[in-house]
Amino acid sequence: MCSNLVSEHRSSGITTTPSRKKSNSFILNFLSLIPLFFLFRYSKQVNIRVIDQEDKEKWTWTGAIDLSAIGTINLLARSADKSESKFLKIKATTYTCSIYVEFEEQAPEETSLRVQNDLEELDIVFFQTCVKAGEGFTVPKHGSLPYAWHNPYRTREIYVDFHYGSEVIHDTSNKFSFDAINKTIETVVPIPNEERTITIHTRVQIQGNTRILRFYKDTDAKNKKKADEVALMSLQLKLTGIGFSLISSIPKIKSEVIYASIKGIEVAMLTTNLTQAVQLRVKYVNIDNNSYIGTMFPVFLTPSNPKDLLNPASKSFFIDIAILQNLESKEVSFHSLVPCVY
Repeated sequence: MCSNLVSEHRSSGITTTPSRKKSNSFILNFLSLIPLFFLFRYSKQVNIRVIDQEDKEKWTWTGAIDLSAIGTINLLARSADKSESKFLKIKATTYTCSIYVEFEEQAPEETSLRVQNDLEELDIVFFQTCVKAGEGFTVPKHGSLPYAWHNPYRTREIYVDFHYGSEVIHDTSNKFSFDAINKTIETVVPIPNEERTITIHTRVQIQGNTRILRFYKDTDAKNKKKADEVALMSLQLKLTGIGFSLISSIPKIKSEVIYASIKGIEVAMLTTNLTQAVQLRVKYVNIDNNSYIGTMFPVFLTPSNPKDLLNPASKSFFIDIAILQNLESKEVSFHSLVPCVY
């Protein structure tokens, strides 16, 4: 567990350094509970810093987190020389009219995210897409490392560079997410100064409460024989957006109680002789709560990063559900429970 934490308030995206304005920071001691009031109306972002009693300058400030975003966040704290890391699990919940934020340090072997390198010839360096490669972590052959986000408020994806000896193989298309659970991604990596390539498979697997992003070479892929897959039925439906409004006539004056806006709805169905797949994706959902004028929560449900979701170039979705059935399997009953560990 962390001994002490210091939090720093951010205003309009500009960080106020504690040494310049200490009134904007507060100290959260180990196993303590303190009230927090924001100094600014619109920004509810804070930075975290671990306090070492022997060396108060050992740990640097983390990336920004939004304390109003209900849910669980995995945050990375690093020492100034980048030789040590702490993995913080931050859980925000609501009770009556208050938001409770709980900070917990996870042991390296119990983190929610992990990267595993099962390759024979390549080391990998991975880093969040919003930071520089120098901030990344190196995973040697047959090794694995725990991970948490440098900046959870930004897009939660990582770049991966492959190292072959002293050569660095970098490609901006080598971008991966911990959300693609049990989906195999194939990457072809050209080997420098050699006329050959290495085909790498990537897959996110869940073990306990940990999502593991695994890189491996499928040596048996060429030896596997599979029947040709033929599409029997394909259906796609896309809606730009739709809105729902719930109107109350009690009392006699009609008023809007709830308004829901849903954008970027995609439904797809595919049936082949081998598999049957159904997928539902929604870009953006916003539900306003107008049940009474004095409500403390005028927004019932909304994404924490709406700008990223509504960006036309973004590949992120607020809701992404995919169900795949293997029609080749006979007399097999399989039930899987996927916990939420993001």
